[in-house]
Amino acid sequence: MRSSGMPPGNPEARPAGGALVRL
Repeated sequence: MRSSGMPPGNPEARPAGGALVRL
């Protein structure tokens, strides 16, 4: 689970793994 476009330290991309946040 890695955020695409968002840094791994981002609290917003962390819980969603970058998937839900991008949606």
